[in-house]
Amino acid sequence: MPNRKSSALRAVRPEVGGFHEAIRDDPDNDAPRLIFADWLDEFGDEADQAHAKYLRLSCELSAASVYDSHWEARAKERQELFDASRVLWFDPLQSLNTRSLSIHTGFRGLFRLSVDARTILSKTARSVVESEIPLWFDDLQIQSAAVNFLQELKRTMMGSFHWFDHRD
Repeated sequence: MPNRKSSALRAVRPEVGGFHEAIRDDPDNDAPRLIFADWLDEFGDEADQAHAKYLRLSCELSAASVYDSHWEARAKERQELFDASRVLWFDPLQSLNTRSLSIHTGFRGLFRLSVDARTILSKTARSVVESEIPLWFDDLQIQSAAVNFLQELKRTMMGSFHWFDHRD
């Protein structure tokens, strides 16, 4: 197993791309997430193993009632893992203008990214798009985007993101 400590800008591994496609094709089914978590544990690095734990916790939370006695503890554990692993998972994003970038927990183990249009069109952001990082986002919100920015964004990058939401 590689001993990579952070989510460096690596090309999309075919297996990772396939797992994310299966997750998006059947968003209500936790089986692809759990199988992916097993694969990440077996073949992944430290960042992948943290993602595996995060996926499992997300599946547990989605299956449990908020009234379950363990739900609150699991939610806290998942939030603490997210807080502790953000840099590990999304380190290359830290070089972007972080005042205009925010990452939040999303739907069942994926994340939400909110970013300013100028930031997402930067040279650094373009290199991030070619990595595995965008696969982990199920929601992209672009703020303060003029029409010309949206046209450029669609032309260069939108195939990498599953969802697209423009907010003025």
